[in-house]
Amino acid sequence: TPVKGLERFFKLIKGIDSKKLKGWEILIAGYGSASYIRLLKMLVAQLNLGYIIKFIGSKIDKDKIKLIDNAKIFILPTFNENYGIVVAEAMARGIPVITTKGAPWKEINTHSCGLWVENNSLGLKNGILELIESTDQQLLDMGNRGRRLIATKYMWSNAAKKTIALYKWLINGIEKPDFVL
Repeated sequence: TPVKGLERFFKLIKGIDSKKLKGWEILIAGYGSASYIRLLKMLVAQLNLGYIIKFIGSKIDKDKIKLIDNAKIFILPTFNENYGIVVAEAMARGIPVITTKGAPWKEINTHSCGLWVENNSLGLKNGILELIESTDQQLLDMGNRGRRLIATKYMWSNAAKKTIALYKWLINGIEKPDFVL
């Protein structure tokens, strides 16, 4: 059976000195098949990580927003993701993000709103250590930069303006928008 992102994540958490993790709690939110969730819970038990890792099930709407708003860091430990909407959702709420280069979020690094790390255990582990050792102010600053990135580039109002500019250029032949290559 291939190793998935959460299995890798749990194993690397086991390799972090528990003193560094003191005061942190890792909440696993989302859904999956009952058999896969059982497998993950068994792995957490085998690794003796039940003191820090909690499974909270799927969260939607206000519950999801509340969960994100109460996070200090959001982590998506993925091998392959076509977008990772939860990354954008966390940044929109001002939460610093760590994800792997299995997700297309290079802007996390270019805008200093978290870490886009190598898609391996060492990259993910080093990213986690860097952020958990950051000050509250550093995390707040990262979160604010992420919120600005989402607001300026990804919000519907901005996407709509770009769409209108694109159609005006295509239909009326006015000046080519700067976002068109």
